Amino acid sequence: MCNEMTPASVHISMVKAYLLGDRLLAPKFRRQVHNNLVSALYLAHCKVTNYWDLITFVFNHVPEDRMILQLLVDQFRSERKEITKADLPPASFMRRVIHEYQERWPIPICSRCYQEHEDNEEEECCRYHWHMKWNAKTGYGDFA
Repeated sequence: MCNEMTPASVHISMVKAYLLGDRLLAPKFRRQVHNNLVSALYLAHCKVTNYWDLITFVFNHVPEDRMILQLLVDQFRSERKEITKADLPPASFMRRVIHEYQERWPIPICSRCYQEHEDNEEEECCRYHWHMKWNAKTGYGDFA
């Protein structure tokens, strides 16, 4: 468990490594970095200082179909973080938050998987029942 506050810069560095893996077409590297980031943010329950710096960086640089975006939205919602005028989160983040409140949440966050799996076989062995699938038509990820 991660009981300490970690600076957003640590997580932003991981996101940069993730983006590098994506750009270099290194899916195993990208997947490992992504899963380490998920472990830090979600499984270890790390608290992030300068949370909005992380949100802004991720939503401005990571492609819209990636699970990390949904994880950050779901965490925001489950932790009931407050937004002040000074925060000014990206519009794409707020659209997803509003969509979450309008469309769903019958699936508890603790049952959702945010890991990138190598293949369907690995996904089937996952201990979580709900995996995000990108829906290009709606522009949101759905858990199925």
